[in-house]
Amino acid sequence: MVLTSLPSCAVMATSNPYCEYRLLLQNVKAYLRRGFAREVTLNYKEALQDFRHALALEPQNKTALAAERRLQKLLK
Repeated sequence: MVLTSLPSCAVMATSNPYCEYRLLLQNVKAYLRRGFAREVTLNYKEALQDFRHALALEPQNKTALAAERRLQKLLK
C-alpha cells in the first residue's frame, strides 16, 4: 500500500501495525514520513523525535536536518 497524502499517512502512522513494523526495521524514510505526518497534525514533539531517529540513522540527511531545525524553533 502506498500512501499519497499526508492526512492518510497521519492516520496510518497511528493505527497500522505495518507502519510500526517498518520503523522497527530502522528505515530512515519511514521516520521522515511519520515525522511529517505528525508535524501536519501539530504533534510537534513526536515529529521531532521521528526526525531525530532519522538523523541517528543518517546524520547528514538534509531533509531531517531542516525539519529538526524548523521544529526546534516551533517548540521554543
